[in-house]
Amino acid sequence: MKKLLAFFNNKRFKHGGLSFALTAVVIAVVVVLNIVAGLVSERFAKPLDLSANRMFSIAEDTQGELSGLDSKLTITVASRESDFVHNGTFYNQTNEILKRFAAASPNITLNYVNLMSNPDFAAGYEGLRDDSIIVESEKTNRHKILTTENYLHAAYYDLRSGNQITQEEYNMYNSMGAVGMVEADVSAAAEGALLSAILAVTDENPVNVGFTTGYSENKNEHLEAMLEMYAYTNQSIDLVTGDIPDDLDFIIMLAPQDDYSKQSLKKLEQWLDNEGEFGKSLLYISHAYANVPNIDSFLAARGIAVEREYARQTEPRDMNNFQRFTPMEYTQGLNPEHEVYGMFMRHTSQVFEAYRNMETRVFLVAQDSALCPFEELFDDESADNDSDNSDNDSDSSDSD
Repeated sequence: MKKLLAFFNNKRFKHGGLSFALTAVVIAVVVVLNIVAGLVSERFAKPLDLSANRMFSIAEDTQGELSGLDSKLTITVASRESDFVHNGTFYNQTNEILKRFAAASPNITLNYVNLMSNPDFAAGYEGLRDDSIIVESEKTNRHKILTTENYLHAAYYDLRSGNQITQEEYNMYNSMGAVGMVEADVSAAAEGALLSAILAVTDENPVNVGFTTGYSENKNEHLEAMLEMYAYTNQSIDLVTGDIPDDLDFIIMLAPQDDYSKQSLKKLEQWLDNEGEFGKSLLYISHAYANVPNIDSFLAARGIAVEREYARQTEPRDMNNFQRFTPMEYTQGLNPEHEVYGMFMRHTSQVFEAYRNMETRVFLVAQDSALCPFEELFDDESADNDSDNSDNDSDSSDSD
């Protein structure tokens, strides 16, 4: 329990906005992702002030973090400095931020290496390419490579509609010669990316997170990238053919559509037990409607029942009191009056509050009027569809 609380209360959770996402027990995927995105930290994710007098500054809390470094750290740019800054305005800004980082701590050394002139240097870093930035800790002997995708942020827009579009759509329009129809908005994101990398490589006890595979689980690259950004290590765990590494701290079951075999659940059980030492954490995010009786039994034995009900508020008098956090250790820093909404949120209940060495806690509470059985929801949708079809048939007969 102490290790779990320390995990949720460490700097990356407090400032990384992930405390809610990784303390939910059973909640629909879309809700988790929405809340993760909504609670991204002020420290890491806030954009730099690009005004004339703040373009090359770093935040005070970043400076405080850097000044507290107690071990040697090397930041290496895979380019000559002159070539790097000549790439454009935001490369120049990134370079100035790098210098601010180096100036903030005597333990930070900033280097520039031309890969063309030093090909042997690149051999020691897998995936290194021109203009990458390497952050390396002497104490832990770990490094992290930042690419332009990490320290520059680009957003693409369709100027006709004003809507944001994907990079693929932007490239497609440009290839068609649609000049003036789309626009790329590039900004520097070096401060957050660099500080995150420093926290990652200097942490002597990094948190290792595993995503289960083998049972048609969802794969969310945004969630994985966000975890990595805030200094957690990610890996995939094939429960069908592989074993669970002993050094994993956290496992995420991301909405499996197929039921787990008893053998796979046994692997999870042994990992959680940890030879009687415990200290492991499991996050199960249920699929919206999958039938997984083995998983349900596994959770019920640990005090959690996943009901065949959705949280779906229909009573107007309760709309402003739909679902709220329960004040506890895991919700420190979250507003208990904050309301949580989402689609296809599965209802869970306590099988027991305490049994042997297990205890269950209620994290999120919904009004009783918000609980809607599967059958009722799908019957309503079927009735709506039947009504629409009937209207279409009526329209067709009228047109005849």
